[in-house]
Amino acid sequence: MKLKEYNLIKISFIIFLFSFILLYYLDDNYSPKLIYILDIDKSYFNKVVRIDVKIQKQTLKNQTLFLTLSDINYSNFKILAIVFNINKTLDKNINYEIIGKVDLYKDDLEILVNEIKKI
Repeated sequence: MKLKEYNLIKISFIIFLFSFILLYYLDDNYSPKLIYILDIDKSYFNKVVRIDVKIQKQTLKNQTLFLTLSDINYSNFKILAIVFNINKTLDKNINYEIIGKVDLYKDDLEILVNEIKKI
């Protein structure tokens, strides 16, 4: 009987270890696919996207930052992005990676920002 308990504990530990490693890997490596601003259309509505951008214009109002962004590679293509609960502006001389959800406001696409990283 003790041998069965020992085997059960061993199997449980192996499953736990495998699950932990799998969760760690998935959490660390999950990121939306990098796309260009020019590719964002209404088919991306309510989807999370990742873009590399430059800040063209920014306005801070009531802890909400409104950004006009251009693609690093295609500066003619722009999109509005909104960052909530922020009390500072961002450096315009730095390129950023933005992850956020595509939304529609007054028939214009915009990004509700979840995460900003300097690149």
